[in-house]
Amino acid sequence: MSAGVRGALFLLALGSVVGLVVAIVAVAAGASLCGAGEADLGCYELTRTLAIRTGVVAGLAVVIMGALVAGLLRMLSQGERNAAERARERFLASREARSEE
Repeated sequence: MSAGVRGALFLLALGSVVGLVVAIVAVAAGASLCGAGEADLGCYELTRTLAIRTGVVAGLAVVIMGALVAGLLRMLSQGERNAAERARERFLASREARSEE
């Protein structure tokens, strides 16, 4: 399995865990605001559906931000590799110019 696939699977797993934790915490926090009785079943349903939506959005945000960070790190490392290669070429060119003199 390549590093990119492992990284993508890690981000998806992390997003799922974060989304699940956020949803559970949101349900627990919201359910404490609902009263008791049959009239408040609608409150529990609304709290549950909003908590699930909040968890999904939080999980997606984690995946998107993780992918953004991974992409930026890859871009920076590629830029550093290119700069090092150019510096090496300049060094070798200057070394050859000195040996010709």
